Amino acid sequence: MAPQYCGALGKRANCKVAVSVHAAADAASCLLQRRLFLPQEWTSVTARRALARILADAMHREKWRLALDTLVGWGMRPPVVVADAVYGTNTHLRTACPSVGSPTPWPSARTWRISYMTTADRLPVLEAWLHEKHPYDVPQWITLPVTGGSEAYLSWVVEETHSQ
Repeated sequence: MAPQYCGALGKRANCKVAVSVHAAADAASCLLQRRLFLPQEWTSVTARRALARILADAMHREKWRLALDTLVGWGMRPPVVVADAVYGTNTHLRTACPSVGSPTPWPSARTWRISYMTTADRLPVLEAWLHEKHPYDVPQWITLPVTGGSEAYLSWVVEETHSQ
């Protein structure tokens, strides 16, 4: 192993990195494939390859290509593709994405995913607040219905949102 950027950590670390592709629906998501990312310096030195037990046919491939290979390999034409912000700055992947059917713009390096929890009756208040505070003319958000969960947590959400 050697230091490389890890999205899960948000920094460089001595770790292995996998590129994963998931299918998602309203109620669940499912891992379709995960592929080990091999930095070029890991695959270019024979001694390092042997020490790390990297197979002879395993080669360096950019992360965006691994993701695209998975989409194409599965024959997927997703209506929407959601990606880590690092992928969103990659012009090659964004321009290749229409070939797998995604018309959706990808995030920029300044995209953040934030979760707000509220109750259905308080949703209009949250939506109004988002419109007021968000810097974009058309702020993006989605509302997901809660169909289950920890009873204690769901009770806490009700108590917290109704005490405001």
